[in-house]
Amino acid sequence: MTSKYKIIAIGQISNHETIYQYGKSYKEVGITILDTTEKSLATGNPIRHDGVMTVYEDKERRQYIDFTRTRFKESLGIVYL
Repeated sequence: MTSKYKIIAIGQISNHETIYQYGKSYKEVGITILDTTEKSLATGNPIRHDGVMTVYEDKERRQYIDFTRTRFKESLGIVYL
């Protein structure tokens, strides 16, 4: 199965915890995602999604981005940095 979306750029993780969510502060990272669906590619100008995502840490203190609550969940899921 071909992925509908691909990450084409991940920026630098912020130095400070700037996002407040569920009673805790988190760092952020800028991302760019390319829409690779046939409809987007047929235009000759694929759609790019630029945004800022929350950077979480798991129990082993590994940093990751959680796409499971976004439209990108099926293609990206959880991405470790």
